[in-house]
Amino acid sequence: MPDTSATTDLLTLIGSAIEQLRRCIALFETSETADGVEHLTAVIDEIDVYLATSDEDPLLRLAALSPSRVREGLLNVRTDLTSVIGEVDQPRD
Repeated sequence: MPDTSATTDLLTLIGSAIEQLRRCIALFETSETADGVEHLTAVIDEIDVYLATSDEDPLLRLAALSPSRVREGLLNVRTDLTSVIGEVDQPRD
């Protein structure tokens, strides 16, 4: 499981999430869904770490980004990833 403690700004979060999602897709394509779910979970964890410290993100202070819109968007991504994990974990008949 990747270390999420370095997720201190939005750009780091986005870059890390993209890399984790690329790995996840590659694993899903090779039917290694359990490993793919680990990468999705890592993205969710990174989002949680970022949201806990987003008030300290200097990027949000410099950019014309509304912290509440960023937070809302990340929560939506988190919800979508949780939904994907739920679908993958459902046994198929």
